[in-house]
Amino acid sequence: MSTMAEPTKETTRSRKELSAGARQERRLGWLLCAPAVLVMTAVTAYPIGYAIYLSLQRYDLRFPDQAEFVGLSNYGSVLSSPFWWDAFWVTVFLTAVSVTIELVLGMGLALVMHRTLFARGTVRTAVLVPYGIVTVVAAFSWQYAWTPELGYLADLLPSGDAPLTEQWPALWLIVLAEVWKTTPFMALLLLAGLALVPEETLKAAMVDGATPGSGSPRSCCR
Repeated sequence: MSTMAEPTKETTRSRKELSAGARQERRLGWLLCAPAVLVMTAVTAYPIGYAIYLSLQRYDLRFPDQAEFVGLSNYGSVLSSPFWWDAFWVTVFLTAVSVTIELVLGMGLALVMHRTLFARGTVRTAVLVPYGIVTVVAAFSWQYAWTPELGYLADLLPSGDAPLTEQWPALWLIVLAEVWKTTPFMALLLLAGLALVPEETLKAAMVDGATPGSGSPRSCCR
């Protein structure tokens, strides 16, 4: 019995030593992250808190000294406005449609980049070019492209058509621009996930009858 107890004591002691080392590493990690957390708090938490404070007041930039605390009345005015609800549902539509398309196209691009056998770096760089463009620059580029008599895409439409001045065509053009801009980022995230999938898992999926086009997504999502 004594011979059986000694290994148990040694194992318990080693676990305590490992836990102490893990606590030291965790403490060091918090110390290293503390400066970044403080900076992010200063540049994000304070502006957000100040914005909430201003939202509880009747504040006019023309008369900054005449601010008046009104509580939640500003929120009531916003939530009772039909213009706000129109903007809300338009945002929901743009988000749902664009994210769905980006997820599908991003998975396809991620599989292509993951399976590329040659010029892999060139392919990935070319795919990520739209995401590297500044958002403001991309937005103005798409606006000019669809502006009559200025943009090359507007020249493809019948004379007199201005899709940016109509509700539904403008919404779909916004979706198109958002998908073009953000799909590479979605592909990059999915590619990082595909890179972590063991090759044995993919081979096992192929053995189970999965095709090359469906094996990777299904095996990754399980």
